[in-house]
Amino acid sequence: MTFPRQRQSWIAFLFLASLLLLPSLAKAEKQAELPKPWWAVDASSGSAEAPSFGMKAETKEYLAKTPPQAFLRSFVLPGWGQRYADRPGRAALFTGVEISIWTGLIWSSQAARQGESDYLAYARQHAGVSGSYAHEYYVNIGNFLNQDEYNTAKRLQRSYDEQYHGSGTWWEWDSDDNRRTFKDLRISADRHGNRVYYMLGGLLLNRVLSAIDAGQGLAKRQKELRKKGGFAIGYDPRVDGPSLTWSGNLGF
Repeated sequence: MTFPRQRQSWIAFLFLASLLLLPSLAKAEKQAELPKPWWAVDASSGSAEAPSFGMKAETKEYLAKTPPQAFLRSFVLPGWGQRYADRPGRAALFTGVEISIWTGLIWSSQAARQGESDYLAYARQHAGVSGSYAHEYYVNIGNFLNQDEYNTAKRLQRSYDEQYHGSGTWWEWDSDDNRRTFKDLRISADRHGNRVYYMLGGLLLNRVLSAIDAGQGLAKRQKELRKKGGFAIGYDPRVDGPSLTWSGNLGF
């Protein structure tokens, strides 16, 4: 099984990217907060927000975001939609999974290519195999000492069309131990190759789960924001002496 050539430096790059990216996802952003009561006092400045009907600008901006946008962003790059929805913890989770899968994919691809190269060289050295053949051929030569033994088995099974003829497909192992060693090398390479397909499936699954999580998470947060409402009374320090001020969040 042949896989596209990848450089070992990509593995180091992805590990470095994971170290740089994950902390940046988790640090500066805070989750979108529900609207604060408009009478809340800023302790550092000693001022209170002026009463007003309607929603704060940042709340309106958050509600202008759309779940389909969050879904599509995370389907393109897991975690992107969660950042769009101001959910940095979830963003770090899905992005971290994505980096891990890509690292495993590249490592497995490299291991499969190296394993294939190793067992082909071993077959040339110990069984006299020359040329390039389908994968099934290498499975067969790992199970029989030579072509004659294989063809005899196929005749007994009446599988005449599966026999090999001519010198082009000839092989003969110099020892049974070397045949078994070749078989182990081939099976190991195939296992690494199969992991590549598992990793590709993991990339797709991570995108689907991240996209659903991003869209549903944004929709749920927006629903909570729209339900938030009521009236509140607070103290306004801008006025000399005690005073009362009121404000309302109508939950539009």
